[in-house]
Amino acid sequence: MTNLDQAIRKIRDVMSECADAGHGADWYLFGSAAKAHLPVSDIDILVVSPIQENRHGIRRVIESNLVSLPVDLTTMSPEEVQEMDFIRVTGAQKI
Repeated sequence: MTNLDQAIRKIRDVMSECADAGHGADWYLFGSAAKAHLPVSDIDILVVSPIQENRHGIRRVIESNLVSLPVDLTTMSPEEVQEMDFIRVTGAQKI
């Protein structure tokens, strides 16, 4: 198992913790980690939720639980994602 695989497993654990806390959202991986371009300098994550409080809650959980990982977190509303065509443009993949 690669370090990236271990990092994704840890991210999925945090996703479950966020869902259990009522912070519903869609999670995407983008950037070099999504394209499996090695080496990966950071892990770009997009969190999409229509509720701003959920996005803030997820950010707090990530910041407290993934401090050992080089995570670059982007949070957006579905409207922002659509307006920027972010998922298509970045090639983001749902986690």
